[in-house]
Amino acid sequence: MRIACPSFILNFIVIMKLITLVLFITCVQVSAAVRAQSITLSEQNAPLQKILREIRKQSNVDFIIKTQHIQKSNRVTIHVRNQPLDNVLKQIFHDQPVDYLLDNQTIIILDRKTPKFAIKPTEKPVQQVVAGKVTTTDNEPLAGVSINEKGTTNATVTNDDGQFSLTVSKTPAVLVLTYIGYISQEVTAQANRPLEITLQEDLASLEEVVVVGYGTTQKKDLTGSVASIQAKDFNKGVIIAPDQLVQGRTAGVMVINNTGQPGGSTTVRIRGNSSIRAGNNPLFVVDGIPLSGTSARPGKGDGNYGSDSGNPLSYLNPNDIASMDILKDASATAIYGSRGANGVIIITTKRGQSGTPTLNVMASSGFSTLLNRPTVLNADQFRQALAFYTPEDQSGDFGGSVNAFDAITRTAATQNYALDVSGGNDDAKYRISAGYLDQNGIVETSRLRKFTTNLNSNFKFLESKKLGLDINILASQTDENIVPINVGVGFE
Repeated sequence: MRIACPSFILNFIVIMKLITLVLFITCVQVSAAVRAQSITLSEQNAPLQKILREIRKQSNVDFIIKTQHIQKSNRVTIHVRNQPLDNVLKQIFHDQPVDYLLDNQTIIILDRKTPKFAIKPTEKPVQQVVAGKVTTTDNEPLAGVSINEKGTTNATVTNDDGQFSLTVSKTPAVLVLTYIGYISQEVTAQANRPLEITLQEDLASLEEVVVVGYGTTQKKDLTGSVASIQAKDFNKGVIIAPDQLVQGRTAGVMVINNTGQPGGSTTVRIRGNSSIRAGNNPLFVVDGIPLSGTSARPGKGDGNYGSDSGNPLSYLNPNDIASMDILKDASATAIYGSRGANGVIIITTKRGQSGTPTLNVMASSGFSTLLNRPTVLNADQFRQALAFYTPEDQSGDFGGSVNAFDAITRTAATQNYALDVSGGNDDAKYRISAGYLDQNGIVETSRLRKFTTNLNSNFKFLESKKLGLDINILASQTDENIVPINVGVGFE
């Protein structure tokens, strides 16, 4: 069934289509006319704003431009005669950080869009699997051997049968095998070629002598939790106190500098805190003599010099220490009683060695400064704070106008020197040492000077060498200048 449409509606639709077509043709003609306008310019290194102003005079176009576009635009050099507007605009904006858009008789200046380049997806490297078996010299499988691809964090461990498989980034791959009590080994692995690896026992490590409080024993015979750190394993650099020698060198032992001031105390924790109300520092034993845990620093008592009690090991010269053995478990209490409840650190000093006299000289220096400098009030802000909080008391204003923090801090230098002579024979051995430490603090006038000297000798008598005499004399002189660290200093 057809429905007849009134004729006037059809006429109306036809008229609307004609009007739309005429408007489109008119716009196209206007745009073409605008682009075809002739422009003549001759400018040398002229601002963009001047160029656009000259174009506006010679044509019937307007410009819309922001101040920020004018500021970041480049100067223009152009010489054209009776050229179409479109060609002139292309020359002007060719090397500009801005672009243009022609909208009828208006030109809009826009930011130039950065072209987006298609990013080619990177091809993933083809990963390959290497496998093998790790055994001892007796052909027994080793379980738990750590296997790491050298130069990466890619790692695995062997199973109960000593077998392993590891996906590596490329082949041939270098694998590093480590296991406690065995010598570390590096092997080259290929894909689809199973490895047969034999680890050798580290006999030198197992025979190493460890001090355990009631005597010495070999590592392979140890049943308790003991960490032994020899002189070759100590931290290197400018070492101020003996506890810095083992900082970060063994698991379960934390060493933290409390204040940073010269001769300041340190916090030493073995396997964390073990008491809430009592102290948590371990017991220090030097050459068999337990220390009280306190330093020789006198207390002032009025609180202006802080509450830091000093380092109980500051009287020792770190260069005189041969080894430090750390008792971590309950065996420490079996030897030293309740004093060893927080663990025990046994310090053994160096002894003379038989042979021709040997002279050793050590010198080191360093600098210290603030890592993060806090923001403080300047002189005017401080006076405003005084006027606001204590309007009737201006005694805290001494009239200066300096940065208070810069006035009391500095880049501090540290110098450390040590000298020792040792020698002897099987019947008599000796070692004489001396040390000098000059440490400046980052707070002005703070300083620590320490002079140490040590003489130890060992004599053996009778043919059986069963009668002996050990002499160990240690002297230390400390000159400390501790600055008053307190918010009330200057208001007494």
